[in-house]
Formats: sequence, structure tokens, C-alpha cells
Amino acid sequence: MSVDYLLGDDGDIVIVNGSPQYTSTIEQSSKQQAIISLNTYKGEWDFNTLAGIPWIKNENNNISVLGKGTKDLLDSLVQQDILDRENIVKIIEYNSVLDNSTRVLSLSFIAETNEGSTITINDVLSI
Repeated sequence: MSVDYLLGDDGDIVIVNGSPQYTSTIEQSSKQQAIISLNTYKGEWDFNTLAGIPWIKNENNNISVLGKGTKDLLDSLVQQDILDRENIVKIIEYNSVLDNSTRVLSLSFIAETNEGSTITINDVLSI
């Protein structure tokens, strides 16, 4: 199991009595990793310009699927990104709604970890 800093709902590292907290389960770590990756624009993170989804063009990514790609393409990219997480082996259920006018992708999915447990994510991506 990978150990990550535990992030609060606000996205900041959880600190208790001056000490950073860490994820304690595969489910917690996998869910956090998926949410971070789905909210990362490919090319924006200098330490790994391949991380994230190519929502928009930037200096490290010459692809932009936002406004140009079909919903099927977006779903395919999102699902592949979920499956690329270290401990996720299968997507059990997946649903998404794309609102092109507001550039919001609402998604929910249930995924299985390599330990046989599941994680559930409901997220709204402003893309």
C-alpha cells in the first residue's frame, strides 16, 4: 500500500498537534489519488508533466479535449485515469454528466481495489 499525506476536504494536508497525518487504508489512499489526478490538468505539474487529463492546452501539453472532444472521449480519458491509479483494478459502476455551457463534468463511480474492497467517488470537475 502506498502511504500518502492525508488531505482534508479543503485539499490541505491534515495536521494534528503539529504532525502531518497519513492515509491509513488502501481505500483512503486510492480515493485521494483518483480525486487529485482527475483535478489535474495534464502538463500543469512540473514534476510530472504527463500526470492528469489533457483538459486544456498549456506549455507542456499540446492537446485540449475540452470543448472539442465528445462525451465518450472524456469518459474514456477519465476512466483510464481512474484505472491508472496504483491500487485500482476495476471500475464497477461509472456515470457522468457533462454541461458544456458551464464546463462542469459531474461524475460518480465505484471502483474495486486490489484488495477487493471498493471506493465510491462523487465529484464535480470544473474543467
